[in-house]
Amino acid sequence: IGGHFHKRKTEHFVLSKGEATMKAGFFTIKMERGHIYTVHPGEFHSFEIKKGSVLVGLNSHPYDPDDDYKTLDEVAA
Repeated sequence: IGGHFHKRKTEHFVLSKGEATMKAGFFTIKMERGHIYTVHPGEFHSFEIKKGSVLVGLNSHPYDPDDDYKTLDEVAA
């Protein structure tokens, strides 16, 4: 899931159950349960989440579809 970035929003993620991998920028991270992972504005991110896992997301702003960007070309448009 994911595969995007935001210009304004900071996101925090906690894996509460199961297994997941987070890609943030150029890094791939095997997530550990209970740890907080922060994604800053402008940081491209995506997740691979094993079936049955629970990933909790906390956001600095309410969801705004106009702040989801898949590519840098969308920002310039």
